[in-house]
Amino acid sequence: MTDDQPDVTPEDALQVAQRALAKVGDLEDRVEDQQDAIDDLQSELTAVSLRVSEFDDDREYDQFTRDDKVGKVREYGFRRADEGHGRTKLDYKDIKWSVFEGEPSPAHCYTLMELAASAQGFEHRDPDDGNEHLAVTAAEAKRGPAFYSAKKDAAEEGRSG
Repeated sequence: MTDDQPDVTPEDALQVAQRALAKVGDLEDRVEDQQDAIDDLQSELTAVSLRVSEFDDDREYDQFTRDDKVGKVREYGFRRADEGHGRTKLDYKDIKWSVFEGEPSPAHCYTLMELAASAQGFEHRDPDDGNEHLAVTAAEAKRGPAFYSAKKDAAEEGRSG
């Protein structure tokens, strides 16, 4: 070797590379563990949101505000998606009968569907070749403030803006 080049053997370079790969592997494991913890916390937060609103079950339909109704639609959709394959669709019949036991008109069910779609994980769809519905993706809903009222969302935006 010449005097201006370091005395590094291929074995030395290989050992340095192996140590670096081991550190990267450890970091990847830590990131994965942290992501699992975050996912668990998000699921727990969603579950707590659902449990808090269960106190509404004793009220009559006409005692619910519009925000209460939207929250109940979101909760029902989330539960159905979460307990199923992670996704579900709600049409007006689901909202009318499964959420509110026949109370709202079909037109009001469609309005609630549209309002519920303003949250992450919820999407209002009106396809040309199918029924108008609210599509729910549980994993996305867990990541957003889906179960808060519209008034609270607006207040939070006002504080941050």
